[in-house]
Amino acid sequence: MSLYTKYRPKDWDSVVGQDFIVKILRSSLKNGHTGHAYILTGSRGTGKTTSARILAKSFNCLNLQDGNPCNACENCQAFENGMMIDIIEIDGASNALVDNIRAMIDEAKFLPTFGKFKVYIIDEVHMLGKSAFNALLKTLEEPPEHVKFILATTEIDKVPETIRSRAQRFDFQKISEKNIADRLNFVIDAEKITADPGAIELIAKLSRGGMRDALTLLEQFSVDKHLSLDFLKSTFSMIDDDFMDEIIDVLVNKNHEKFAKMIEKIKTQHIRSENFFEQIILRLRDKMVENLGNEKFGIYNAIFEIFRKSYPSIGYFADNFLVIEMTLMQAINAGNFPQNAVPNTDKKPQLTAPQKTIEPKNKSEIITETREISKPITDAVPEKIAPKPAEKIDKKTEIISENIEPKAEKIPETPKTAEFSFRRLLTEMKDTDPVVLATIKNASFKQDGEILELSFGNKWTADKMQEKRYQSPVIAVLNKIFGGEWKLKISHKPQNNTHFDDVF
Repeated sequence: MSLYTKYRPKDWDSVVGQDFIVKILRSSLKNGHTGHAYILTGSRGTGKTTSARILAKSFNCLNLQDGNPCNACENCQAFENGMMIDIIEIDGASNALVDNIRAMIDEAKFLPTFGKFKVYIIDEVHMLGKSAFNALLKTLEEPPEHVKFILATTEIDKVPETIRSRAQRFDFQKISEKNIADRLNFVIDAEKITADPGAIELIAKLSRGGMRDALTLLEQFSVDKHLSLDFLKSTFSMIDDDFMDEIIDVLVNKNHEKFAKMIEKIKTQHIRSENFFEQIILRLRDKMVENLGNEKFGIYNAIFEIFRKSYPSIGYFADNFLVIEMTLMQAINAGNFPQNAVPNTDKKPQLTAPQKTIEPKNKSEIITETREISKPITDAVPEKIAPKPAEKIDKKTEIISENIEPKAEKIPETPKTAEFSFRRLLTEMKDTDPVVLATIKNASFKQDGEILELSFGNKWTADKMQEKRYQSPVIAVLNKIFGGEWKLKISHKPQNNTHFDDVF
């Protein structure tokens, strides 16, 4: 028998981490004010099905004690032995067809055989089909007095509102690490399992608020009745606390010399992205608490925000290490740029390649940047102007109509144009390739025609940008925005050129 089954709570006193729900249900059972339908929702392993079973058993207990089932009467014993025919457990996933629900409803019309109530526990109720829900709804609207429904689900939003509104709803919260650790200590004492210091706490953290997962992990890793902390860490690719502090110190102190070696060391540990992000976020949180009111609080907070914002990107890339790598590169430059460095395209106008025609103040005039019309134009001239046959126009003079779309030209080599080019590049990269954006947005830049030079203070980042995987998206975006055949020049040197901070 698995540990989870063996130590599954059989009464309300054993339910962990759901005190508020237990208090309400026990009180209603004690006072006899029970409903005809309940819906229990929450993440997996938080006690929904266990509570549903205890509630069903309590409805039919012959010797209820302060709202708690006695576990000794005939009905309680029959339920524990799987012989209580008045309590029916149904899996919503395997009984999703409407015919199965209709058959259940037809049986519900009959009085219970041994107990006070006929109780239906429908687990994963959100898996029922639309027709099945409609059939269930009819019974919930006018339920027989001898029938109780207990519905359990991990996805409450998939349950129709018409069903939810006819049942008492209880939201199960994730169980705290302390409560899980206390329960695990109780189990290892009962099972005579020894554990290294910190091993129980690590399992409580890895279980993510689910007691079932915690007991499953305990059983899985209790080799020869001993729970090894090192074995757990190596299996789940957990980074040692000392090394995690070293990583944070490298980021805070901007130690570029150690940065490349640190990246390689993390890579050799084959850590899972989720575990790394959760570890460093929790450790940064501790650092922020330790440095409240201290000048280092700001940099810890900046790095924390970078990892928090990058966390949702974990599942987007096949390369497990890529998001870790890119986020660390952002973090080591955290003090060099504002947190919301990428421009807000909703507020700032998008800039395009320069055009030849300048909008005139007086619409009756046409003004060009470097050209003049050989004869003056009066106010009577219409908006569209074509030279008369009799008029002679100097060969060096050219009229550019508003209706003629200018061809893309090379961007002039001026600081303003370089600024525009880089701003437009970052704006476009935001949607095109956020990973490359994270790499280039802290670079210094300057422009020479269709050559954009990006320089990085971090040699490791500069080496990365030499790779085709990083250069190709940038060149493609530049060609798309400005036309031509752009090239990138990557260098590693102090950032003395125009920097992104100077622009925004």
